[in-house]
Amino acid sequence: MASRPLIILAAALVAAGCASGTPPAPTYRTLVVDDQGALKTTTLPAAKLTVAAPLATVWNALGLAYDAIGVELTLVDPPAHRAGSVSFIRRGTMNGEPVSHFANCGSGMTGPIADARRVYFSAITTATAVDATHTQLMTDVHAFAVDVSGSSNDRVECGSTGALEQLLYKALEQRLGTH
Repeated sequence: MASRPLIILAAALVAAGCASGTPPAPTYRTLVVDDQGALKTTTLPAAKLTVAAPLATVWNALGLAYDAIGVELTLVDPPAHRAGSVSFIRRGTMNGEPVSHFANCGSGMTGPIADARRVYFSAITTATAVDATHTQLMTDVHAFAVDVSGSSNDRVECGSTGALEQLLYKALEQRLGTH
């Protein structure tokens, strides 16, 4: 009999989830350790942009935008209108900026971890038609840092600062002539 309340609770939660209508916008949850060793949690909304251009036009320009910011496309999925790179590595700088401008991996004794370690990024953009003349883009950026200079290859999860997404969107708008 003790399991009956759990079944009712589970059914209520499923019903509540189904009744909510539109699913919430994706968010990123980032865990970092600050320079005092405290664990910090940040939740950021997914990086979105709506441009005044048809989906086909945006899709054709998306690869050029990734190329313009120095990220090679390793994922191209035309039916889903998804493109990006599932793995690219940066160390020290990216597009003339410190890597910490793009990834928040916390800080170590010598400063931002992202500037001192090899950072592995993933950036995937999905384009969706809003209507015949507007397209919405959502870009998911994930990163982690690895210290390859020492004896430890421990992985540090990093959060996106939003700068890479903005750099990509600016490059895309320049190619579309909508900036």
